[in-house]
Amino acid sequence: MEKQYKILIVIVVALSLLLLSVIVFSEPEKSSLIKLKLQAENTTAKYKTFDNNHFVGSLSSYKPLKWKRETGFMKIIVREKEGLSEIELNVTAHKIYEIKLYQNKFETKENKIYLFTKHNILLMALGFITLIIIYFMLKKRKENTPRLFSSKINLSHLTKLLNKENLAVEKINVIRKLQQGYSGSRIFLAEIFYKNIQTTNFAVIKVESKNQHKNDLAREILGYKAILEFWVSEIKEHLPQNSFLFPNIINNRKMSNLLFSSFADEQNTKNVETLREGLTTQFDTYSQHFENIKQLYQIQFQNFDNTNKEFQIPFTHFSNILEFKMKKITKFAWHDFEIDKTKKSININGKLFPNIIYYLNKGVKLWNDTAFSIFYFTIHGDLNLDNIIIKSDGKFVLIDFEKARKNVFSFDFAFLLTWSAQTLMIENSKNKDWKSLLNFIPQIVNYIKNPRKKLDSFPEVTNFKNILQKLYPLKKDISQNSVKAFQLSLMAATLLRAFYEFRDYSKSSKNIQNKKNGLFFYALACQLLDNPDFIINTEVSTKDAFDLPFLE
Repeated sequence: MEKQYKILIVIVVALSLLLLSVIVFSEPEKSSLIKLKLQAENTTAKYKTFDNNHFVGSLSSYKPLKWKRETGFMKIIVREKEGLSEIELNVTAHKIYEIKLYQNKFETKENKIYLFTKHNILLMALGFITLIIIYFMLKKRKENTPRLFSSKINLSHLTKLLNKENLAVEKINVIRKLQQGYSGSRIFLAEIFYKNIQTTNFAVIKVESKNQHKNDLAREILGYKAILEFWVSEIKEHLPQNSFLFPNIINNRKMSNLLFSSFADEQNTKNVETLREGLTTQFDTYSQHFENIKQLYQIQFQNFDNTNKEFQIPFTHFSNILEFKMKKITKFAWHDFEIDKTKKSININGKLFPNIIYYLNKGVKLWNDTAFSIFYFTIHGDLNLDNIIIKSDGKFVLIDFEKARKNVFSFDFAFLLTWSAQTLMIENSKNKDWKSLLNFIPQIVNYIKNPRKKLDSFPEVTNFKNILQKLYPLKKDISQNSVKAFQLSLMAATLLRAFYEFRDYSKSSKNIQNKKNGLFFYALACQLLDNPDFIINTEVSTKDAFDLPFLE
């Protein structure tokens, strides 16, 4: 057993004995709490309350009367109210007596309580001190033991497993933790030292969480192999050199799956960072990577043949993009965010737009039935700023292929744009600029329809505008169907982002930023849907509309 553990156990045992002695030898306070509530309606009168003829306070219908009571027999008298009976109680210690007082009767309920007596306050203080000591002991231990990380997964064991795969690894150092994805995996950046090789490569290590679906990391391996197989050869330098899934590695006495992905030709792992991290510190330098990403997709786009096209109506294309999230989105509690899915239209800044969740719930009958062709291909599926890592040599690599699948090719770009909008525009703006951001949405929609249009520039949107112009369109002579494909993809991506942000708001600590993000993307999705190529034009009325929720 390590020395730190022995010290920690001694401290915990000593404090536990101290707490026990306080409990045994301290005399608790022998009292209870009386809560008297008047159930009268439509009255503003106050009544005097007595405990064994001792006045304890005034009682009204607005709030209950509370007082502390020694144990023993008591008689409660409420005066100045005809028809109210006296109440007799035999009070015992450590209870709450909740008494509801009606005109001709009363109801009593007893609950055990933990009174904040002096000895109990001391117990809580000592317990709090114990937790603090344990926290700092564990923190110091973590800092002094680099071979272990995240729930005590042993890196020496991982090294042995990699050597069985003929990688000749000498040592692994975990540098830091990366942004955790929606899957719940814990993600780490590590440096790899190989035997008899001078260079240092970096790796990404993913460990599944206890609540995570057991097949997530297995799907990621399959997605990685699919992109490696179906994309142009230029993709190889942007993917892991090696990727291994190790099942059932010991993780804090439990078994967890671990995914190890290493990348070649890296000289300085300390400068490796995600695209999100780089943009927040050196925007002008890191924004150039969007052009590099676009170039790779452009090469793939130019190598398509007609066998990659699917001829479908707009609703089918849109449903295909949403795929497995379609059911969850339609059943989501949008009304919790004042979004009425029974209304056909939504009022945004004084103009009515189609309410996208209404059209999604109603299905194909309200959509245009004119089919058109769109390129389908194996996409990354989750191309966001945290899944693009910039190496010290200036090249980008992709990670996290769990959502790789055959889908509309332009969805990757659309999803990347939504993350750029959230990171570079919405989350960097102040609440007072909320209206300005909403006013900028029509310009985004018009630019997607016609990239020759000029975009306004003000501080809150400048960086996002720069990215939008770098990414879109894929080529100068983009076809009309490609424009519609991108618009459908962006509409799906923004609806997904709205869903994710509202879901996070509901599950987390009610962060107003999640709500702000969700409302922006919902407004953008509705305005993208305002297109006769997608839905049937019908008359709109304010009677069948609701307002975009107001954000304070």
